[in-house]
Amino acid sequence: MDEFLQEQLWVMKKEYKILNVDFEKNTIKVLLEWGVRELSEQEQLSFMYREVDSKDWTELEVTNRNGLNYSLEYTFPLRGNYETQILASSTEGKRSETLLNLEFKQLLDTRIMTDAYLHYSENGHVDFNVNIHNLIEAELNLTGSKESFKIKTAKAFLYVNGTVNREFDLLAGSQDFHSDEYSEYLNYHNYVDLEGEVQDLNEVELRVIVEDGLGLTYETIAEAMQY
Repeated sequence: MDEFLQEQLWVMKKEYKILNVDFEKNTIKVLLEWGVRELSEQEQLSFMYREVDSKDWTELEVTNRNGLNYSLEYTFPLRGNYETQILASSTEGKRSETLLNLEFKQLLDTRIMTDAYLHYSENGHVDFNVNIHNLIEAELNLTGSKESFKIKTAKAFLYVNGTVNREFDLLAGSQDFHSDEYSEYLNYHNYVDLEGEVQDLNEVELRVIVEDGLGLTYETIAEAMQY
């Protein structure tokens, strides 16, 4: 079935390569390469893209590498996910086919993953557990600078009725922290007595904020769960 579907595709050999990421300018430069199965002499090929959920397409010229193989170098805003397609136009009409989904924002947002759990008991006691995984050897790390991709700060803020009640340094107090050139892992657990300060689990919330050496921040919110 896969071979049959492949034979029906007009656009083939779809791939892209990240050439440069500029976190200060919030841009990402990529090289896109593809081939088409056939193209008439009258048809002109172009590349189309739009941000996911947008209705407006942007059309770009492409480079014919050889035969029916094409490429395009382009710099996109980094914090976006994009749909792309190839468009063939002639006096007789137009036809198009999907090329690739470029999920740059998702790559960026999921590079540091945080799981946070907050439990509340009726006597006013809360305990929470935080797990953080940072993928240093990621697709977006082209600079070779491992230190800039490492966790700089990791803090948890315990909120009661919308106000910060406690602050915790997760790096300093971690019960389990591992860091190498490929990834980092952190586990933190704590127990807090809020007796007399809180009456209901809906009043309690935990916010975890992680910042890396690039200055990028990742926030996770955990609402209290009853024991």
